[in-house]
Amino acid sequence: GGTQTRLPVSFGQQRLWFLDQLTPGEPTFNRPYSIWLDGQLDAGALQRAMDSVVARQAALRTSIVAFDGVPEQVVAETGTVPIERVDVSAEPDRTERIRQAESIAADRAGRPFDLARGPLMRAALVAAGPDQHLLILVMHHSICDDATMRIVMAELSAFYRAETSGGAASLPSLWMEFGDYAVWQRDRLRGEELERLLSYWRGQLRGAPELSLPADRPRPVRPSYRGAVAAVTLDAETTGRLAAVAHGTDTPLAMVFLTGFAATLSRYARQSDIVIGTQVAGRSHAELDPIAGMFANTVALRLSLADDPTFAGLLSRVKNATRDALMHAELPFEQLVEDLAPGGAGEDRSFAPPPIVQVQFVYGSLSVPPLDVPGISSRGRVLFTGTSRFDLTMYADATDDQSAVLTLEYSTDRFDPPWAEVFLGGMVALLSHAAAAPGTAVAGLPLPSDAMAGNLVTGR
Repeated sequence: GGTQTRLPVSFGQQRLWFLDQLTPGEPTFNRPYSIWLDGQLDAGALQRAMDSVVARQAALRTSIVAFDGVPEQVVAETGTVPIERVDVSAEPDRTERIRQAESIAADRAGRPFDLARGPLMRAALVAAGPDQHLLILVMHHSICDDATMRIVMAELSAFYRAETSGGAASLPSLWMEFGDYAVWQRDRLRGEELERLLSYWRGQLRGAPELSLPADRPRPVRPSYRGAVAAVTLDAETTGRLAAVAHGTDTPLAMVFLTGFAATLSRYARQSDIVIGTQVAGRSHAELDPIAGMFANTVALRLSLADDPTFAGLLSRVKNATRDALMHAELPFEQLVEDLAPGGAGEDRSFAPPPIVQVQFVYGSLSVPPLDVPGISSRGRVLFTGTSRFDLTMYADATDDQSAVLTLEYSTDRFDPPWAEVFLGGMVALLSHAAAAPGTAVAGLPLPSDAMAGNLVTGR
């Protein structure tokens, strides 16, 4: 019921819709967050603040519906995201209350969305004590990227402060909505501009090999997209040395971790030519900064380790490849897939490796912005849903104590937990030695290569 607007989907939404059809009933593309709130919280004001955010951001009132087999955005004029209320505070043991709250978060995170029925966001508030609550926010990836979560939390904070103080929320004007961006994107990416971008990426990726890591099992005929995670902390001393390498080469710390990931992949796969996917924000104009929606795009970095580069030399190659990719990042990954791997957005690709890139690197996306309101302390984290879109996704995040956390999300179709632990251990060993001696050849950096031996398979 109510007034609705039909609009084209963005290219990113289109691919997510197609992939969702391959995995019905699976939470493959959920973006879940849990935020602990300590202090006296006004739950009613929080709900009213959420209503204001949803009223302001059209993406949060959007569903994706197929008309004659073609997905379109359907944007409701009005809508709400009701915050489910759960109370576990009657449990006398604090540890058990925390466990129950976290269990509820995991359950809500793992529930799939029906893309044709909005909202594509759910929220729950678990009372674990009079002054302790767990806020759970889950969005489908088709309406959410990392910047969207920052927008939602900033606006939720602003509207909550207004509700509890009697003032007005001060927020930037929205000059357009996400649906307008999707129309603009489709109008722009055609003709000469589309061909210019495609020409660049065809040249970059022509002849690029599939990454052939040793694995516990060969690739299944049909992927399940099930996954698991493993994590390791890089101590503050090593992280500081890596930061010094970054500073000395005028390179972001993210690229140092990407270089370590590339070097580890190359060593274990025994390939000098590798392709790694990474995320770019996709918000190319300032007017897009305050708008919720899935703007993020994947770019494919083709990296060469030919001629036995040093770690510092490989870092320079990563820097150059990233710079060039960012200059051509406007081409949606979905269109690149269709051009280089026809059928890649639909059923025909369901029995093949992930097209173009099999591994991905992401920096800084596991940090959750706080609910910034008086009297409340906030700490949050991203929840994993037991799925994996790629064979491997490496997340690198700096922490408040100057250490870094490396989190590896891996496909359980191919890899078991010991494999992931060995890979992470290898990357830590390689980075630790590179931090101390960045002039060492990548091929000479210590790596527990024997740990990848045994009953493993190679190739697809």
